[in-house]
Amino acid sequence: MILGRVRQFEGYMNKAREYMPPKKTAEEKAEFKKPKAHEREKGRNYKFGRPQAYPLFWLRHAAISSKESPDGLSGDLKGTLKNLTDDPPMIGQPLTLAFDGRFPASKMEGVKGLITIDHRTDNPKESLSLSVARFPITEQKLIQSDEVTLGFKEAIGSSKLNVELAGGDLKMTIDSKFDHIQHDVSAKAAMVDEILKKVMSDLPAVTLNATVQGSWTDPKFDIDSNLGRELQAGFQKQIQAKINDAKAQLQKAIDDAIGADKARLTSEFSKTQGDTGKILKAKETEVNRLKDDLEKQKNKALNEGKNKLQQEGQKALDDLKKGFGF
Repeated sequence: MILGRVRQFEGYMNKAREYMPPKKTAEEKAEFKKPKAHEREKGRNYKFGRPQAYPLFWLRHAAISSKESPDGLSGDLKGTLKNLTDDPPMIGQPLTLAFDGRFPASKMEGVKGLITIDHRTDNPKESLSLSVARFPITEQKLIQSDEVTLGFKEAIGSSKLNVELAGGDLKMTIDSKFDHIQHDVSAKAAMVDEILKKVMSDLPAVTLNATVQGSWTDPKFDIDSNLGRELQAGFQKQIQAKINDAKAQLQKAIDDAIGADKARLTSEFSKTQGDTGKILKAKETEVNRLKDDLEKQKNKALNEGKNKLQQEGQKALDDLKKGFGF
């Protein structure tokens, strides 16, 4: 897809430089080229430039307006074309074509573009800025093998394209997005087929971003898509779900196998806990009773000892008084 775009714009560039030739370098001017033989009646045009003159052909301004027709590929378009000429260096202005519109028959909506062709110098430059808000995508096969088929039956795309050509150098950026995807997914292995279909059904949109730059003979490509990352995340999610299901089934099988014994053991343990509780309660009551008895005996002994000490102390006091003659 990306290579097709590059080849397409190379063809457009070559045509533009043929019919709107840029300013020649000194080397090109010095080079003598013999005229090619033509049929006599066709003749040949020779141009002799003159300061402040006009080129042989110069379309300064044209308004573009079209409406969709039942037959053909026309659409609803409006725009302007400025400074179309066979001698750009003479007028000193680049060619520009700006347009926007839609092509209902092709289901293309929100088309906007700006083309600039600058052939005023010996370093010709062309640029294109194009965006399409909505267009249909027909069947696309991403993987086609005996084991797996993966692709889109149809989808809705949107895209932004920027191209800059300068001399023999190219710079192109493409940002595309595809959503409302109807997937074409199948796999020979049943589990792979199930997982792959769930992964693709969870995929909201596919992005494709690319940069192409360098010379026409040696361009460098940098292409990125979220498809690989989304497939990886989706597979991890679905495989984890399979693992969780397997764990749940294993736990259920274990519970079913030991359920009766578990219930019996739990009942016996509960009963044992109940009996143990009764015994501990009885022992606790007995211990409390013994504590009360000990407390009473302690208090009795303390009171008896206190009375005895008081009596002995009073007797000693009385004897002391008698000794002093009181």
